[in-house]
Amino acid sequence: MAKYDPTFRKNVIADVKASGASDEEISEFVQMLDGAKFTTTPTREFAMWINFDVLELLAGELAKMHWTFVDVHPTNGDLIIGDHPVTLTDIAPDGIPAGALGVKNPNIEIAMPLGPRMLALAHWDGPISYGELAPGMVDMLNERTLRNVHRFAYAPFESKELLARAIALRGTGPKMRTHRIRIGEKLIMWTEFK
Repeated sequence: MAKYDPTFRKNVIADVKASGASDEEISEFVQMLDGAKFTTTPTREFAMWINFDVLELLAGELAKMHWTFVDVHPTNGDLIIGDHPVTLTDIAPDGIPAGALGVKNPNIEIAMPLGPRMLALAHWDGPISYGELAPGMVDMLNERTLRNVHRFAYAPFESKELLARAIALRGTGPKMRTHRIRIGEKLIMWTEFK
């Protein structure tokens, strides 16, 4: 684009200059632009920028969902919180094949523990409400959380049984897989959750 669009080229060079690049670095960069071929290595800042760019779109979709905030019944145990506490689960009825684990799946359930005794649940249909978690749901939700743990799980109590269960379930949750397809000189990438 910088090779053919003078305004874009001027803006890119101005951005590089503003970032503190030396005249020699700018000259080398312009040569790469003119050749229209160069290799880039994504930095942490680039990855953050991409994520923040998607965040607004995701926040808009989450705002459209129906949220229910539920307390844990006093007779039930506490919710466990992990280092990846938000879980996405396809809760399609029997006979309907599971869809992709993404916010746009019409059968997706998002569970987000807000603490050991409160949970936020999101669906695409149903009431927007407050309530109490049904008996037995804490164990199911804790299992989902433990399946998604990468390194840490936090519980307000110490338990050898819980530790054994956390070790057994670790890594059994959905997997993220990045696909790469090369078409000519173009590289297309997309991420899939299973």
